[in-house]
Amino acid sequence: MLKNIMFRIFHWIFHSRLLFVLTLLVIFYGLFLIPNNGQSSRTWSEINNTGHIGAFLIIWLYLFNLFPRFTRLSTTQLFVVVIGSTLVAAELIEIVQGWIGRDDELQDVWDSGVGAMLAIAFCSIQVRSLSLWQRAAWRTLALSGLVAVPWSIWSNLADEAFLHRQFPVLTDFSTPFELTRWDRNAAAIQIRKNPGTGQKSLAIEFRPAEYSTVTLQYFYPDWQGYKELILDVTNPESSDLPVVLRAHDILHKRHHYEMNDRFNRRLVIKPGHQIISVALEEIRKAPATRQMDMRHMEDLSIFTVQARSNRHLYINKIYLE
Repeated sequence: MLKNIMFRIFHWIFHSRLLFVLTLLVIFYGLFLIPNNGQSSRTWSEINNTGHIGAFLIIWLYLFNLFPRFTRLSTTQLFVVVIGSTLVAAELIEIVQGWIGRDDELQDVWDSGVGAMLAIAFCSIQVRSLSLWQRAAWRTLALSGLVAVPWSIWSNLADEAFLHRQFPVLTDFSTPFELTRWDRNAAAIQIRKNPGTGQKSLAIEFRPAEYSTVTLQYFYPDWQGYKELILDVTNPESSDLPVVLRAHDILHKRHHYEMNDRFNRRLVIKPGHQIISVALEEIRKAPATRQMDMRHMEDLSIFTVQARSNRHLYINKIYLE
């Protein structure tokens, strides 16, 4: 009897157009459109992003029940329609997120596709009517998409613990997940032993481009109480390496990423090993119309400008004093 009652409840829920509209509004507003204030950890962001899986699973479960025409499609047609429209919708959502100040990520599109695939494999009449081994094949395929989801959560969770423990060191490449803290554009990066110092370092290859950039995106953000930002670097080449050091806080995006709203300094890195020191007071006063929020620093980048050939640099350690 209880099973029958539960079935009727679920049948009523997923056949109600009103509940579908309300659910859709909650999903799209709460999961996709609420601006990210930039203060949550990357681990929480990863966990939150897995909500894309549940969101599209629920959306398609409603659509399968509300629109009988889905039942008239073959399994292949259903797959093409559901996955194709999901990927288009997910990419449009990412574009909207970019407009409202949230980060657009390929992982979100993947998670949305996984949710749609789970809906096909476990909720569609087409798959449920297949033979046992065919159903098993579809569901194994859908579940295999989940493999790429939790790994980033666990690796980021581990690195969050290292990140807090290391502070005031922002990065020193002594832990296994530190490469995930970095992003790059028109550059190549890898962690390997610096032949000059013998320690693990970030090996950077800046490539010919208008801007070739490496960015430390994840670090402990509260720099209050410290006086200097220290860069321990090695230039393995025989000539000077001109670069620009850039830093900004979470408020920078609200100022439309204007150049005069962040810290920029041109550095000339001479051949060999050296220590570069930057006064945090200079960073704090860098924005033209305000002061940098030193409690919520968000981005630290090094880039070359209009390099004509590949240039190389080792970052050994970045820390505060």
